[in-house]
Amino acid sequence: EYHHHDAYIKTNRELTRQRKDGNLVDAYTGRPFAANERTDLDHVVPAKEVHYNRGRVLSGLDGPSLANSPENLKMTNMNTNRSKKASTMEEFIERKGAEYTDAQKENMLRIDKMSRKSMDAKILLRL
Repeated sequence: EYHHHDAYIKTNRELTRQRKDGNLVDAYTGRPFAANERTDLDHVVPAKEVHYNRGRVLSGLDGPSLANSPENLKMTNMNTNRSKKASTMEEFIERKGAEYTDAQKENMLRIDKMSRKSMDAKILLRL
């Protein structure tokens, strides 16, 4: 349901088109993608976390819609996304941070903070 949501599909198509045109960089590392490189669309705040978020449930917001909001979907390389799985960004960096530069880790945490702030604001508006 989360990976088949219209917003997920639309965002994935658009970012894939940009990658094929040679105009896309990894949201987390800043590294340009090759046109034929395999990429994944990542939920910055994991879909599982959004699904079970008590504030989201109490607010009545639709989990898939919130999880697939533009600020929570970022294109990254397959290795990063599939290693991250349902981990928070902090958990992921704790586990795999040695593979990234300090600047990349700071960027990942900044993106995570922005996504969480946006989600929290949407939830608070509904409570």
